[in-house]
Amino acid sequence: IDVPAGGVNVHLGQNIMAGDLSEAKSATEWKPISIMVSECPATTSKVTMALSGTADTDEPDMYKNNGTAEQVQIQLQSTASGQALGNASTMVQDVESTSKGTTFDMQARAYSSKGNATPGSILGVVQLTFAYQ
Repeated sequence: IDVPAGGVNVHLGQNIMAGDLSEAKSATEWKPISIMVSECPATTSKVTMALSGTADTDEPDMYKNNGTAEQVQIQLQSTASGQALGNASTMVQDVESTSKGTTFDMQARAYSSKGNATPGSILGVVQLTFAYQ
């Protein structure tokens, strides 16, 4: 798995204005995330990625914001399918026979289900676990 030591940091934006998340169901722009799995044995045909983190109370398919901004969730989804990747979700990908690897392409953004977001930080942690078949 090709990730830096300490994990992957996704910056959802530096200058998100309170007005950007003032309306219910408003969101910031998507930020891309790619996790590469490489050098799989020849016998490996699929990789399953399981996601875990603290689900948001109002939006259980999103992650809780542990930062200081209120009325904000962290939304994560598959780039290709748009599948929500909340707590306890999984993605399965085929291993490419020539490269012996695959890439999990996702995207994340700040989201406000109720609107009226307050200024502050947006922080969340999602743990990824991989299984090989």
